[in-house]
Amino acid sequence: MGAIDWEKELRAPGMSDPKPYYSNSAIHGARELAREYARLNGTSPPDPGRYQRLYTNLKVLFVIELIKLDATQESIARVDSDQVISTAEHNPEILFYWTILNIPKRRLDPVWGCIEEIVSSYGRNKYLYPIYRALIAADLDRARQLFQKHYWRYTRNVVEDIRGFFGKE
Repeated sequence: MGAIDWEKELRAPGMSDPKPYYSNSAIHGARELAREYARLNGTSPPDPGRYQRLYTNLKVLFVIELIKLDATQESIARVDSDQVISTAEHNPEILFYWTILNIPKRRLDPVWGCIEEIVSSYGRNKYLYPIYRALIAADLDRARQLFQKHYWRYTRNVVEDIRGFFGKE
């Protein structure tokens, strides 16, 4: 502490020395792992341990990258079989993006537990609206059943909005 010139650090204009260094290598690594899964198309796994070494925000980026790449059923199934995404993570961001990746591919059964957890535990519009929209497009009957089971958890405005997604019934 004595080696730091506090007057200069706190009051002098400009950045202090040494200048901060930021590296995006971890971000690139998470995205590259997603690209490998997509490129291999389920044929052989990249090292799934690489995913486990990512911290939470990078795991979210990994799944977002799979969404951007419009990963195939085979790639998603490989990620699933490698147990890269653990539904036990209980991280709403990871679970949300994982469901958003799977629902349009009509891979509902593998992620139904995630869907149930999100719509019953994390009542944020950020999660509810995209999930219900995707579910309605993928499987109207299951979407309707899910809404009927959990609607009482939501505010009146959210219930009215989601009912609107179903259209005139």
